Amino acid sequence: MGVSISRLFCSGTLAWAGVSLAAEPALTADDFFDDKVLQEVRLFINPEDWRKLQVNAIANTYYPAELVWRGQSVGDIGIRSRGRGSRSGIKPGIHVDFNRFELNQAFLGLGKVELDNISQDPALLRERLSMLILKKMGVPAPREAHARLYINDTYFGLYGIVESIDRRFLKRTFNEDNGYLYEFKPLTEGYRFQYLGPEVEKYSPVMWDPSTNENKPDAKPIEAMIRAINQSSDAEFASAGGQYLNLKEFMVHIAVEMYLAEFDGILGDVFGMNNFQTYRFEGKTLHRFIAWDKDNAFSWHERPLFVGVNDNVLSRRAMLVPELKDAYLDALLRTAAYVGGAGGWLDQELTRAYDQIRDAAREDKVKLKLVDGDLKPSSNEDFEAGVVYLRQFVQTRSGFVRNAVAGTGFEKSPGAPQLNGVSGNGYFSAGAAVSLSGSGFGDSATALTVLINGFAAAVTAVDDGQVSVTVPDKLRPGAVPVTVLKNGLVSNTVTVEAL
Repeated sequence: MGVSISRLFCSGTLAWAGVSLAAEPALTADDFFDDKVLQEVRLFINPEDWRKLQVNAIANTYYPAELVWRGQSVGDIGIRSRGRGSRSGIKPGIHVDFNRFELNQAFLGLGKVELDNISQDPALLRERLSMLILKKMGVPAPREAHARLYINDTYFGLYGIVESIDRRFLKRTFNEDNGYLYEFKPLTEGYRFQYLGPEVEKYSPVMWDPSTNENKPDAKPIEAMIRAINQSSDAEFASAGGQYLNLKEFMVHIAVEMYLAEFDGILGDVFGMNNFQTYRFEGKTLHRFIAWDKDNAFSWHERPLFVGVNDNVLSRRAMLVPELKDAYLDALLRTAAYVGGAGGWLDQELTRAYDQIRDAAREDKVKLKLVDGDLKPSSNEDFEAGVVYLRQFVQTRSGFVRNAVAGTGFEKSPGAPQLNGVSGNGYFSAGAAVSLSGSGFGDSATALTVLINGFAAAVTAVDDGQVSVTVPDKLRPGAVPVTVLKNGLVSNTVTVEAL
């Protein structure tokens, strides 16, 4: 089954001409997922096998191939079609398994990687930007970058390189990997955390499909978790559910997805729960949700903040606990503070990513988009229009979220600082030293994060009523939001004029 690039393609047989690869020293998986550059990935595969993979894209048949990246080569790998609604024979999503045919083989310490065809997002940027926000908010999420994908040395299309959620991810993220990892597979009729009875098989593997410990998939804690969430009394809900989930972390996760206007996530309002994985820590009943697949995020910049909340048993009951509802609203405001508005952190990230992928996207002749539930060809005009739509969301969503949260009566969490304004002449300029006035700042600079349009400002001095900062160099002129976080608790936001 061995595959080597020392062979030659001839008459449709698998073979490659001898190639001398000058490998760069000390490259790591961090380099592979580095989104500061547009990566280049080359797959070498028998042309007939590639044709079969495209024709039979619905199947999970593995084909032997070789992957080359920055002078690093790994052969004897297996590739297959991947995805559910994103599956396509025109532009296949590709699951790469480095040890499919060679036991214990790894590439840069990775056992697997996903090559995402980004088939449901005409802007080709939503997933990458979503994962940046999720990780900034402390939600476990995979590393991602864009890449030009070449098939047998011919440019095929623009793809996303996505870190697989596997034992290596678990070790890197949680510093352990012997617990129980499950990929959630949604039911056709939708599922929203309702209790289906004591039979474990109603939950796993039909929905919670084990990715580790497959030979001993102990799913009893999943049934117990869902039973506790559904059957505990209102008075006992937080303690009963807290045995299985850190409920505040869960509220942060769904708050970020709500900020992202994600209609196909944990609170999926159309298809029920979707696009997450679950890890149960070793020797414990505690579970953690892991973000996955955000091609459908950024759906509408004025999407309300409680869509789907009452339909899902877990979120509906959690919102009845004042402390958990506050955690949800606080997380929405923190996300808005980190994202910024026009010219802010995410807006500049969008520009950087767009500039990086633009040429590769326009040269991609197999781009796809989702139209009324079906994948259709996507044009360069669709790509540009998708980016314009995405930018409108990025520039306006934070303002909408802050206004919507204010409409609930929530201002800031107990213990959060109060921000009154800017001392002195009341405006910022990039690189300037300015002071913010207010109360409850404390006396520890390390406890504070000052966000100016999403950029963290260097704190130079602090007392309980004043914070001195250096305005970030990346700040652009215009009206900018300023927010202070103290030990993660978010203050009110004030708007100042940057020059």
